[in-house]
Amino acid sequence: MTAASPPAPDAELVRRLAGEVAERLGVANGAAADPVARQALAASVLNERLDDLASRRIAQGGKPLGTEEEDALAAAVRARLFGVAEFEDLLRDDSVENVICDRWDVIWRRHADGSWEQVAPICDSEEALTEIIRTAAATSGRAERRFDAGRPWVSFRLADGSRLTAVRPEIAGRTAFAIRRHRYAHADIATLRRLGTLSACVASLLAAAVLARLNILITGSTDAGKTTLLRALLNVVPPAERLVTVEDAVELAVGHAGRHPRALELECREDNVEGEGEVAMRELTRLALRLSPDRVIVGEARGPEILEMFQAMCQGKDGSMGTLHARSSADAFVQIMRYALKAPERLDPQAVAVDVAASLNLVVHIAKLRSGGRAVTSVREVVGYDGPHVVSNEILAPDRSGRAVPTGTPLRESTLDDLIDAGFDPATLDLPGGGWDG
Repeated sequence: MTAASPPAPDAELVRRLAGEVAERLGVANGAAADPVARQALAASVLNERLDDLASRRIAQGGKPLGTEEEDALAAAVRARLFGVAEFEDLLRDDSVENVICDRWDVIWRRHADGSWEQVAPICDSEEALTEIIRTAAATSGRAERRFDAGRPWVSFRLADGSRLTAVRPEIAGRTAFAIRRHRYAHADIATLRRLGTLSACVASLLAAAVLARLNILITGSTDAGKTTLLRALLNVVPPAERLVTVEDAVELAVGHAGRHPRALELECREDNVEGEGEVAMRELTRLALRLSPDRVIVGEARGPEILEMFQAMCQGKDGSMGTLHARSSADAFVQIMRYALKAPERLDPQAVAVDVAASLNLVVHIAKLRSGGRAVTSVREVVGYDGPHVVSNEILAPDRSGRAVPTGTPLRESTLDDLIDAGFDPATLDLPGGGWDG
């Protein structure tokens, strides 16, 4: 006869215990900045609270929880603290791409087919939602991220690689959040071919470009698929190479996928309550150059760190890659100039154009199509500069559907030779419709 499972822990008790443990973790911020240390401290505090609970029940004439009930309660509290169970429940459906919480009791999920679905709240008040996010921010990732009146916004990575960004009432009038999910965390070029993101021509060109150690910048708007495409290209890099990645929060996770055991992942850090300890993207990009990388990978350039990325590309770190928010492949050069001119060095625009022309080989643009899918829409080769302007040739441009097809503009002979040596077949440039399936 099978023994009955213990009843599910009382939700209010789980919430209260988790809150008490989280409060202790917050007080012990300096002593438990490391995730392992935080979990060890949490385990110790939780044991104390469970002992107190048992003592109170006995003092009130009741019975303490049985071993199985106490284990289930402890597991539920740990899941709330470190498993971020509420957010995980929102993402259990593999078709979910984004989750939008407009306020604590209004949550929507967007599916891969473009449909929206309203789902039940994950808590019973705005205060509870604020606490859930604060706890998740404090316990996810390598370092605690604040979410309080002094820092009323936060962005961090969940355990599955999804990115959660939240705001508090101090700047938004209410607590709200958005989760961007990476549905294809281990995508390779073959996967993107099946999904219709790449044509035969684009897939062959980009794979060869990686192996030929061309420097590549991937551009696109928010949620266009830049990170997924970058992951796929990184999967082409030989496993023996040493990659050093620089990200605001680790999303590429190249070291965890198992293909690149020598990868080193650098992540930014926010300042503490005293305003100290911040480690910014630009500092990490500079540091990456000193860590003997074969390639430097910048997750997304959002400011002057783009100068260091190009510095890496022209200092013998060929094959480096990065992403940039831009509306088109041509707009990439405008964005690069904007970020570079904000740098303290106050560089002359022509000097920036010279650096870009000397370091960058290809700009690859990816976008969401009207059909709802994602596809590479443009590939440009950087060929030089003219005063403050970067000169490029659009080798593949969007057709009426938005997908990249050959323009007839040839690649430079030296670039084409490198690509052919890396396995590229120039005949793919002549495939009908660029070799798109369907």
